[in-house]
Amino acid sequence: MSSYSNSSTIIRFYLCRHGQSEFNALGLLQGHLESPLSPLGITQAESLALKAKQWGVDHIVSSHLGRAQQTARICAEFLNKEVHHLQLITPQSTADLAERHLGAWQGKAVAQLAEFHQFNTLCYQQTHLTPPNSLERDEQRERINSLERDEQRERVNSLEPDEKRERINSLERINSQEKSESTDTVRQRMQNALRDIAQMTELHTRSSSSELNVLVISHGDALACLMSQFTQPVLLKNTQGMLLTYQNGTLEWGGLID
Repeated sequence: MSSYSNSSTIIRFYLCRHGQSEFNALGLLQGHLESPLSPLGITQAESLALKAKQWGVDHIVSSHLGRAQQTARICAEFLNKEVHHLQLITPQSTADLAERHLGAWQGKAVAQLAEFHQFNTLCYQQTHLTPPNSLERDEQRERINSLERDEQRERVNSLEPDEKRERINSLERINSQEKSESTDTVRQRMQNALRDIAQMTELHTRSSSSELNVLVISHGDALACLMSQFTQPVLLKNTQGMLLTYQNGTLEWGGLID
């Protein structure tokens, strides 16, 4: 259990993984790299929206990464059409719900990374372990200087969407030194995100109800890191999820949800 500020409101967090992305379909590790939903992922997000209606979702918050935001938007658009809310649901996003930063492994094929499989079997017990970073510090500094990073990012804005995404991903790979994350780090920021969401929803809701239902769209490994705080973690399939309940300053495990 994790203690936060006291509150009498019951908040149910329906924490779900985003729909399948193009990188998921190709078997590539994403981490903080960007990849849109695949056609299957869009269908999965639409199915998740139906579940969100059954759960009586009042708010939606997602990771800041595109695949999570896209899933959140699909759910919000459906709920705003199908459910008569006092106000429209506008999805919010936060970097604290992002996927684990995977350093040197980002963008690589899962099947070709024996080291990743070894890490994955240990990281939820040895929670200080981190993936390797992509460049040595001196090499990274030289690369960043030669690319004139700020100028490169300005140029990105003029590119077509696919080319822009690839350029952003390339810059993200270059800048991954000292960014890869341990389970401890991800778990802590995920818990911080839920604390902040709880405070935000309680302050801004116009409902007199003492119960609030929040759909949280995050990522497979990040959710496993959070899950490991409560039970033996499993990697959720796309749009599968888990339930956590927040009341009187405490988060409690509510089990897995389809």
